[in-house]
Amino acid sequence: QELEPSSTTAKEAHKRETIILGKQYGQQGQFERALQQFAAVLKDYPNDVPTMLDKGLTLTFMSRFDEARTVLEQAEALQPQNSLVHGYLGDIAEEQGKLEESVQQYQRAIQLTPPGSPALPPLQTKLALVLGSQYLNQGKLGEARREYEKVLAAEPKNSVARFKLAKVYHDLGDLPRSEEMLKSLLADNPSDLATKLRLGTLYLEQGNL
Repeated sequence: QELEPSSTTAKEAHKRETIILGKQYGQQGQFERALQQFAAVLKDYPNDVPTMLDKGLTLTFMSRFDEARTVLEQAEALQPQNSLVHGYLGDIAEEQGKLEESVQQYQRAIQLTPPGSPALPPLQTKLALVLGSQYLNQGKLGEARREYEKVLAAEPKNSVARFKLAKVYHDLGDLPRSEEMLKSLLADNPSDLATKLRLGTLYLEQGNL
């Protein structure tokens, strides 16, 4: 038996179908079509926070960070205790180079995430990476090393932490450990030009022509 189109059940089913289709488009990289689906839902349900999150995440993937921030801040106003909102805002702030804001958003997301949740370790890793970059920019090499080593304790193959840590070891004068870190990166990704350049520069500094 078909549902009346105007019934609550039919409307909810249509809403779910539209959201699922939007997610599918997003997974396929069809971001504009995904946005159309989420916009259609938000037209009828303007305060639907999960759909706001989907729209904000899609805009982030498209590097439309200001638009994504606007959507997510609206979601934050509706659900200030939503850890996902703060995590996504932390991602945007990091992309825009606003490290202090990113730290604050990740810290808030971690506070709101229950202990033992599978969402907690990725947030802790993101926070450590941003703190490491912040300390590195400030010339606080010991603090930066601590944060990057914290990341590698949880994710030994994290390429960002290894690349940054190689610089920290270099600036601390520990050239053998810097070389070891760069060589481990190249072992995993032999075509990584940035790592090749840094390793070549390190060899030049050592007179290893």
